Amino acid sequence: MDLFYQEQAYCHAAGECCPECLGTKYKHEDYKKRLQENIANYNQATRIIGISKFSTNLLLQFGLDQKKCVILPNGIAADWFKKPAKSLGSDKLKLVHISSCAPKKGVFLLVQALKGLPQAVKDSVELEIHGARSIMQEKLTALAAGDERIRVFPPYPREAVGEILGAADLAVLPSLCWESFSLTVLESFTMGLPVIGSRQSGMSETITHGYNGYLIDTIDVSELQGLIVKLVQDRGLLEELKQNVRKTPVKTMDGLAKELQAIYEAITF
Repeated sequence: MDLFYQEQAYCHAAGECCPECLGTKYKHEDYKKRLQENIANYNQATRIIGISKFSTNLLLQFGLDQKKCVILPNGIAADWFKKPAKSLGSDKLKLVHISSCAPKKGVFLLVQALKGLPQAVKDSVELEIHGARSIMQEKLTALAAGDERIRVFPPYPREAVGEILGAADLAVLPSLCWESFSLTVLESFTMGLPVIGSRQSGMSETITHGYNGYLIDTIDVSELQGLIVKLVQDRGLLEELKQNVRKTPVKTMDGLAKELQAIYEAITF
């Protein structure tokens, strides 16, 4: 669900006018009933696997059976480990955002943050946005208003993600929605990139604030701007974050499969 109205203003009434915003015939009671039915179905399983504590805790509030829950974070394919990250050779801090670029991903906020940077650092930062489909590409380009530091690209092929991330200094994922997990964080870490991500999401279990990235309250543009300024003015700090990223373990699909197999083997009837 988008968290922006047509005029690109933030939605401050999340959950209060969803049927109207979504343009559906369903009422709030219908959404609640569907959620309750899903929870009841989940609870019939022998084990319920959640990909983060964050997403699992949300569902516990609605009656998910905690005794059946196991937390098993995602992994990524081992072939991600082939391409090194970009070294600090550029004078500019290069930010990258890759996603579906739906408004709920917070990409509008990122553009606003960049455009509102202090004049002293504006020319020292550039941003690439990858994944915007036609209408979103038009809206984001219009929001950038001819700012040459901000470039918006259409959806990318899967094999290009390594090259996109590998050319940047820092990934920024200011999601406004409750992300249950973010594979993009793992992909960025694999490429040696620190990540600025949303505190209210599953990213908070992968990003260690101040060590391999930063966690922000995404609705606060000034917090994001402050971190960008900080990293522009202290490139040594960026290099320290990158070194810590290289020390951060990233689970592979093989590792995930072994953990999943262990869960199945531990089930007794």
